This record gives sequence, structure tokens and C-alpha cells, in this order.
Amino acid sequence: MHTQASKKTIGNKNKQANVAIIGAGLAGLYSAYLLAQRNISVDVYEAKTSLGGRIMGVETQASDYLLDMGPSWIFPHQSQIQTLVAELGLTLKNQFAEGDALFQQHPSVPVRQISGVAPPDMYQIVGGTYSLIDALIKAIQKQQVGDCQINLANNSKVVNCKATDNEKVGGAGWELTIEKTSSGQKTKAISEYKQVIFAAPPRIIAPIVSSFLDKTKADGHSTFDGLEQTLRKTPTWMAAQAKFACEFVSASWRKRKLSGQAFSQAGPLVEIHDAGHDASSDEAPSVHALFGFVGLPAKQRLGLSEQQIVDACQAQMIKIFDIDKSECIQFHYQDWAKDEWVATAADQAEASQHPNIDLSKWQDQLDAINLYFACSEFSPIDAGYMEGAIVASQRAIAALVTR
Repeated sequence: MHTQASKKTIGNKNKQANVAIIGAGLAGLYSAYLLAQRNISVDVYEAKTSLGGRIMGVETQASDYLLDMGPSWIFPHQSQIQTLVAELGLTLKNQFAEGDALFQQHPSVPVRQISGVAPPDMYQIVGGTYSLIDALIKAIQKQQVGDCQINLANNSKVVNCKATDNEKVGGAGWELTIEKTSSGQKTKAISEYKQVIFAAPPRIIAPIVSSFLDKTKADGHSTFDGLEQTLRKTPTWMAAQAKFACEFVSASWRKRKLSGQAFSQAGPLVEIHDAGHDASSDEAPSVHALFGFVGLPAKQRLGLSEQQIVDACQAQMIKIFDIDKSECIQFHYQDWAKDEWVATAADQAEASQHPNIDLSKWQDQLDAINLYFACSEFSPIDAGYMEGAIVASQRAIAALVTR
């Protein structure tokens, strides 16, 4: 059974905010958190029902643990995300890697057990990565004091972004058209802001940005020539990926001195890791799980049913680790290529790759019109990682507060 992590919506819009953030993933929420610390009111718009973007957790047998179906690892050099984790009162643990790894060359060839294949140091957030999203939301709630209001609006799609010159926002600003979905009904509203932060992948926001760019061209300006094309050619990290996870009655591989790490040239899973969670109390049981990356290209996966992929992944996982199928409690599958707010047709056609985007050509002009980009793909370092989301947000807010 596949279950979405808890849905979050906080705040009532009772004060006109000067800043709008488009996207409530890690970058969008962290940007709101930084602005709230500066007593700046913000409206955050998220098209999806759930907040968190590509950080996604699924419910497990333990109430205090959501299994990661999006990003899971933080690396030693990534200091900014580690600082935020500590600041929010969360704890890091090492990825379990004690024991031998396994290698599957072909379904007809016996699986090989290999010692000394320890992965590089990788950290995980205790309780699952979605704990970071929950903690950010709670921190934002606490910061809503006095005139500072942070409105997090899910099911709210920004369909148009128009530059304005309006006294309400003190001169140059932005007019956003927001399509809100509630109980199956769609309504549109227009809100005006002084500053706008795009906290969503470049390819996803390109259509919205293009509507503004078309207007500048119609007015005879070419300041932003090439920007839309740059956004559209920048790949979205994780967009072509899919993850499969399975919970078991026990971690039998650990008892056999296996790390849970496996590599396969046979597929469909090409890489597998331990995804277990140790009980924090008698009331919350331990979780014994493995997760893996599906190696089938996105376009090939789209031609198969989810059940076909799940069955193949489960059969491969229990074969590699010699686990009886009856030991499987429940499985989870997430194909990011099917998420319209993550993957475009271009992402589905490409192999997953880290993005590299350079906006320096347009940066001064973007700052001048109060338009900022804060998604991980826009970071100059660790683009695509959670660290990149933090760095991109810090840069965007630093530029915004000086205007």
C-alpha cells in the first residue's frame, strides 16, 4: 500500500504580504522561514495537495518514521543543511552499512557476497527526511508574531505572473493569478506583490516566466533574451528517477552480516540500501526495510503498469537477499517521472543528471524587477541536493532583503 505523508496547510490570509513564494518544497519553506525571522509577511503557493515538494515520506509500521521516497542522504561536506537540521532540533544518523554487500550480475548467476564495499559517509535524518518539512512548518508557525503572517496555501496553482507598477506595493511589483482547487471546484484570484520568489524547478516554472518574457518582448525590450531557453534546458534532479521500498517482518540480512547494500546489472533495481529505523520507544516499533533505485528509463517505465514494475522489484529484492515473500509486510513505489510538478516531457526523455544553470547574464535585471529563484537547481553548489536548496534560498533572500 502506498500512502502519502501528512498534508499540511497553515495560516489564514488576513494581511497583505509583500512577498510571494511559488512552490512549497524545501527551498520554498526555508525561504519563508528566513523571511519570517526578519518579520516579513509571505504568501506561499503550492500547486500540490501536500507540502514538501520532492521530499516525500510514506507511512510505516512506526508512527515516528516516514520512509523516504525522495531525497534521503546528507553528505559530510554539506554544512548548511546540517546546520538547519540542528537548528530545528532534529538528529542525524549514519546510513546503515555494517556488513557485506551483494552483487547480482544476471538472474541466472548466483548472487555474489562482497566484503569491504562500504559506501561513503552518508547521513540521514532520524524519523525520515519529511521530519525536516514538519519541523520547518512548526518553526514558521512559532514565528508568526504580531504583523508577521506566513500563509501556506496548498492546491494553489500560479497560472500567470505579470509585472505591474502599482502604488499598493510601492511601485514596481507583480500581479499573480492563482487557481485554487477546493472540493473539486476551481476558482481564480489575483494578488499583488512587491517581490516574487520562484521556488520550483526551472522547467516547471518556464511556462509561467515565459508569459512575462513575452510581454517584455512585445514592449520592444530584449533584456531577458535566452532566459526562457535556459530554464527549459536545465534538467530537474530526480525527475527521471523512481524508488521502490519494502518493509519486512525482520531485518534478516543484518542477522546474516549483510549491510543491505546491493548492486545489480540485471534490474529492474540497480542499487539497494537498508532503510531501517530503530525503535525510539516501546510504543513505536522498529521498521525493517530496504529501498532501491529503479534502473529502467522513465519512458520505458511509462509503458508498463505500476503493478508490473512493483512485482518485478519485489521479486528481485527478495531473491537477492534470500527473503521469503511472506516476510514482506508492505511495499511503496514512487515514480517521479509521473509527477507533473516535477517532471516534464524533456525530463522523461533524458537520463537523470545534476543541473547546472548560470543566471549571471540576467541577475542584475532580475534583482531590479524583484524576481528571484530559490530552487535547488539554481544553486551554484550541490545543485539538486537538499544542500543546494538551502544555498539557493539563502542567496535569494539575501538579494531580496537588500531591495
